[in-house]
Amino acid sequence: IHCKDNDDTLKNFNISVIVPDTFMEAVRDNGEWTLWNPHDNMSVRKVKAKQLWDELCQSAWKTGDPGLVFISRVHETQPNPQLGNIEAGNPGSEQFLESYGSCNLGSIDLSKHVKNHAFDQQAFKDSVSLCVRFLNDVVDVNEFPLEELKKMNSMTRRIGLGVMGWADTLTMLKIPYDSEEALSLAEDISSTLTEGAWHTSHIVISFV
Repeated sequence: IHCKDNDDTLKNFNISVIVPDTFMEAVRDNGEWTLWNPHDNMSVRKVKAKQLWDELCQSAWKTGDPGLVFISRVHETQPNPQLGNIEAGNPGSEQFLESYGSCNLGSIDLSKHVKNHAFDQQAFKDSVSLCVRFLNDVVDVNEFPLEELKKMNSMTRRIGLGVMGWADTLTMLKIPYDSEEALSLAEDISSTLTEGAWHTSHIVISFV
């Protein structure tokens, strides 16, 4: 909570604190909270949950950290509970994975799909299909440093496909960034990406 208060050592790192529902309930009820040593799983001491919450808020206001990870929500929505509970995320808490998991990321340049002053949805759809297959193949050809990594990633086959070049695309199409036309196009592109990625993933996984 206080690691950034008076020390610049971690100034370029994101720090987050895992918070379960039971802690938030203790804050609400002005109850106590037990602090545990993660190395030996022994209790250290009890503190007022609200006091701990106030320290969290004050530090976040002062330094921008820590962020909060509502771990109960993570467990409720994790896609592979049969592999065990997710224990943590990356330092910025944008991504939660099973232990030894990873996610292959890729982006499609939208501006490359502008043809004859229009956005070519079919060409974009073809790119989505190709990229899903490419990212899936990366799982098979990747050289993992640990056997546990190879096993987990071969089972989950996580990929993350996104887009870039949105502003360039709108400029090429002469569409104002904050216009209804831009929003409508964004919805169409997002739908094509989502539906195409799910469809191709289903086909690919069926043959793995």
